[in-house]
Amino acid sequence: MTYPAEGGSGAVEGVGRGVVDADTVITGRLTGAWRREGSTVTMYNTVNMNDRSQNFDVITFDARGDNLTHKVFILTVSTGSL
Repeated sequence: MTYPAEGGSGAVEGVGRGVVDADTVITGRLTGAWRREGSTVTMYNTVNMNDRSQNFDVITFDARGDNLTHKVFILTVSTGSL
């Protein structure tokens, strides 16, 4: 996450993992942008998973309220594993 001097927005990139079932773990790389409004930070990310699926995620964190919301929108679904 970049944090410019004005502190209101910037770029974000990272990696994540999710467990599908006892035998399957998906990994993904994300890139996007974040914006802060008061104590709330919202990240808008495109996520590319190792099975070739792609999502658009909106992650909102309210630091004062200890609340995190993660919305996932499926853009493409893999038709087979790598």
